[in-house]
Amino acid sequence: MVKTRDKNILKHVINYCDYIEDGIAQYGNSIEIFKSNIHYRSAMAMYAFQIIELTVHLTDDCKIQRSEDVPCSKMRDMRTFFAHRYGKLDTETLWKTIVKDIPAMKQFSLDVLSQDDKPEFFQIKLTPRGLTTHHPLHPTRGGLSPKRN
Repeated sequence: MVKTRDKNILKHVINYCDYIEDGIAQYGNSIEIFKSNIHYRSAMAMYAFQIIELTVHLTDDCKIQRSEDVPCSKMRDMRTFFAHRYGKLDTETLWKTIVKDIPAMKQFSLDVLSQDDKPEFFQIKLTPRGLTTHHPLHPTRGGLSPKRN
């Protein structure tokens, strides 16, 4: 189960990812346009920074779920770079982050939130005694059980 704090953070991440998608749709999916338009670059950099800043605050439980597609350490490094050396930000690195890493972060966020919405009604486990099932609402299948005195 995803903690409320993580849910809220991931919803904000998705919003910023959507802003980046809107910016790309408005200005164009071209590094040449990105390099030549300071307003485009600045807006996308700010949205990327917000996403990176938000992901730093995810709980450890949520961070463990991250897939190989989300480069966590690279995002942390970029956050430090944004915060302390913004004027020296490499345009090509920022562009790659926007078109590759940010969509992966959005997909990760959507996946985590969608997994949390699905109840796990049946769990099947292989034990030394064979296959066992677990149903959280069935009293004889490992779920709710009557109180015993």
